[in-house]
Amino acid sequence: MKAALFSAARYQGPAENVGWPVASTVYSAEAAQRSLQTALDQFRTAIQQKPDNLVALRAAIAILATEPDPTALKEAQTYYARAVAMYPRDKVLANFGDVLGDPADAIVRREGIRKSDPTNLENLRRLAELYLRSGQPEKGVAVLKPALTLAPDDATLAALMAGLYRATGQVGEGVKVLKPFVESTDPKKRFDGLLKPGDLYQKAGQTADAEETFIQAAAAQPAGQDEGQRRLADLYFDEGKMSQAEPVYRAVYTNSKTKDRNVMYRLAETLIREGKYDDAHDLLRKEVLAKSPEEPKALTLEAEASFAQEKYDDALASLAKVLGKNPDDPDALFYQAQCYLAKGTNLDQATNDLLRLSDSTNPAATSDKTKMNTGIALARVYRAAR
Repeated sequence: MKAALFSAARYQGPAENVGWPVASTVYSAEAAQRSLQTALDQFRTAIQQKPDNLVALRAAIAILATEPDPTALKEAQTYYARAVAMYPRDKVLANFGDVLGDPADAIVRREGIRKSDPTNLENLRRLAELYLRSGQPEKGVAVLKPALTLAPDDATLAALMAGLYRATGQVGEGVKVLKPFVESTDPKKRFDGLLKPGDLYQKAGQTADAEETFIQAAAAQPAGQDEGQRRLADLYFDEGKMSQAEPVYRAVYTNSKTKDRNVMYRLAETLIREGKYDDAHDLLRKEVLAKSPEEPKALTLEAEASFAQEKYDDALASLAKVLGKNPDDPDALFYQAQCYLAKGTNLDQATNDLLRLSDSTNPAATSDKTKMNTGIALARVYRAAR
């Protein structure tokens, strides 16, 4: 399982203990997700039949902990609490406890291990991560320094240390930690080393330094890889530099053997933000809708482009297909409400759509940006309806 070096991605459990399928050129992400869901259903049944089934409990927790849905996380926490009460010394459950249990309890437990086994690199790493997540990065730095002395070539430890330094406001110290990797004569090591400080600079808001580093990474990336280009394109997109993001996304998608649909969708979003609406429509129809005419993400982006063109009926037609299959789709609800508002019709429906998005219990509407946009639009609806 690939480590999320400078991201806020949730820890996904001990990969070595659970061999779940992953996406590849012959095993699609959709097939993997279906397989996981089938497995999860089987483990739930096994737990119902035998509540102390440790294997089923571990596996269900591992699957649920990878899901972004808050409901899944809550279920994982329920299974974890049940399992750890029955098997308090289980090492696999202990690893899950770093994320699913009380952080304070996890720190106490990890500190106990550090006292008895001070050279245990895995424990030092996990303890440093706990301090970082609990808002005590300076303690994480102190914990990780001995680990880096023991394993100076460990890129994961170095990346974690750089993140800890960033959290304490010492970005320069973080870059120093990563310098040996950036200057490595090993092409792969150097490439990975360039990505890490690029992430560090971006998180710290030093976008010019991040851009320069990602440009170097893109130039140094091994044949057949595109991570450097992706990071560069994402940086341009986040900075609103769409004219610079477009050719990079296009190059990544065109040269990709697997034709990563997520890259294609980001390219479509970029075209829309550039005002190249017809190009966005053509891309979505050619690459997705011609073969999968009811694909929700493609239809929603098509509706977004139509809305920007003030073709509200076209947008509503696309959104109707999405909401017909998933009445709670947040993006579709938002753009449907915007279309009604722009047309000056169905204002009651628009209000209801936006209120559903504003509901804090809606797991799909938890981001500050979504709530802000929804609140602004909702105020406009009320004003227009008066």
